[in-house]
Amino acid sequence: MIFKFLTPIFILFFATYSSAQSEKLDYKNLLIGKWEYNIAYDTIAVVDDGKNRSENFFFTDMKISKDKIKISDYNEKLDGHWELKNYNQLFIYLKNKKVLKYSITTLDNENIELQIFGFPIPTLGFKRK
Repeated sequence: MIFKFLTPIFILFFATYSSAQSEKLDYKNLLIGKWEYNIAYDTIAVVDDGKNRSENFFFTDMKISKDKIKISDYNEKLDGHWELKNYNQLFIYLKNKKVLKYSITTLDNENIELQIFGFPIPTLGFKRK
């Protein structure tokens, strides 16, 4: 008797869970590739070093592979790895121990908009190379 009651609940739970995992995988697959800064976004990102200090940081290119990322500005190239949390939060862990934290506000095959946590509007935009 109890199995008849719990079976639909388990099915609903697993369907919801697998749907969320599928959406996260879609986001991950869309992120992979080469991206260049879209001049329509003229702002600077804020970097968190884990000690409640921040500094301005700007990058013009991103190359994202399955688990690694390379970002560069006009003078410097930085390597690291990336992670998606809650399918729309992008964390970039740089080898210099700095962490870039963004919300993904738009992601499709051609464009990505990143918003710094706490900012009301997207602050960086990139287009696929």
